[in-house]
Amino acid sequence: MKSLLKITFNIIVYCFLWFLQNGIILGIFVGIGFWDPMGSIGGTPGIVGIVCLYTSYVILKQIHKIKFIENFFGKN
Repeated sequence: MKSLLKITFNIIVYCFLWFLQNGIILGIFVGIGFWDPMGSIGGTPGIVGIVCLYTSYVILKQIHKIKFIENFFGKN
């Protein structure tokens, strides 16, 4: 049961981190004028999405090193 809970936790937190990072970075890019969402799409959202996928994974790995999370899920 703990493994199912851990998988669910990972999916929810990973998606939350990805959407949060995407929103912030694309918001900054629109704010400084680097990307115009009303114009042609280009490659900027794709590159930002790929970078956010990787950084979300790295942040999730760091979250698992927190003592509370380690104790809650236990060592596998």
